[in-house]
Amino acid sequence: MKPKWWLSILFLLVFIVSRIPGLLPPNFSAVYALLFCAGVYFREGKSWLLPLAALVCSDLFLSWWYHYKYGFTTFSLTNLHHVALNYLAFLLIFLLGRMFKPRHSFTQLVGGGVLGALVFFVVSNTFVWFLNPFNAPEYTRDFRGWLWALTIGTAGWPETWTFFKNTLLSGGLFTGLFVGVAKLVEALETEPETEAAEEPVEADPAPEKVSKMRNMLFGVISDTHGYFDERLRYIFAGVTHIFHCGDVGTPDVLLALETIAPVTAVRGNADSAYLQLPTTQKAEIEGLRFLIQHEVSPLVLDPETQRLIEEFKPHAMFFGHSHKPFVDFVNNILFVNPGYAGRPRYEADRSVALVRFENNQFAAEIIPLKQCIM
Repeated sequence: MKPKWWLSILFLLVFIVSRIPGLLPPNFSAVYALLFCAGVYFREGKSWLLPLAALVCSDLFLSWWYHYKYGFTTFSLTNLHHVALNYLAFLLIFLLGRMFKPRHSFTQLVGGGVLGALVFFVVSNTFVWFLNPFNAPEYTRDFRGWLWALTIGTAGWPETWTFFKNTLLSGGLFTGLFVGVAKLVEALETEPETEAAEEPVEADPAPEKVSKMRNMLFGVISDTHGYFDERLRYIFAGVTHIFHCGDVGTPDVLLALETIAPVTAVRGNADSAYLQLPTTQKAEIEGLRFLIQHEVSPLVLDPETQRLIEEFKPHAMFFGHSHKPFVDFVNNILFVNPGYAGRPRYEADRSVALVRFENNQFAAEIIPLKQCIM
């Protein structure tokens, strides 16, 4: 079973149980975590419709339940306004989740879930204060009335700060549960998924097509082992794309590189499976084909790498692992190992590579980091 199905089942089961009337304290709900994690993990196609459907169906059931059990008029115009405003707050939580990625750390994702719960509490209670459906005299149209609505509430109801506490606690607890299981499942997924059959690879671009290719600059880096050197912002400034050849270390490195240019990365032998990186990447940028792996011996290719090269016909192949820079053409393919770019160590040379495509030709240059002054 793929991780996303584990997540789907877990999210929905916990969410449904948490909405059973009377089971949990007021505002102690998995809905905040469900919507935040839906934004983080449900990114393919219309998969986000699944948690939305669960939310709508559970709301309809609760409306029927409170009408049947207590005689509440749940479908009044005032209540529908309240529901619509709640869904606006739910949308904000979902969009907040979209700002995060699965490879963010556990702490970052749980913090995002708590922030989403806080957003819901502030937005929903601000709407209640502004609309004042209970005609509460305390909800005056000033800062004091708004603050009163967020902390004390109106007579006859529990003080609002208890709802605030339950909202934040449940947001953090359920987000931690969802994210923790997601990362555990990812770590246990040691067997790579079988890739779908690919379309036949076209032959090299025709001369007239190649002649129209613009000049481009690419950054190549490897073996960062969780360390991001701020000088990379200067070295890679202006590149079209960055290729990371494995042993990334932590997601923060890729996130930092993505602030410079789009990144394609592979998993190295020292990387954890939770990074969700493949061991091989094929990239095509404006007709130029690149093959990226962590361990490659350009002069003595293993059978699998040789097969990939014959099928994909790359113009360049980037790799790492050895911590030793390498630049050479082998059988008309540019092979580049940028060297080691991790934390400074005694007697360890540190470097990256810049690969230029100019006048229909490749050229690569190893850039020693110790020679770069910001």
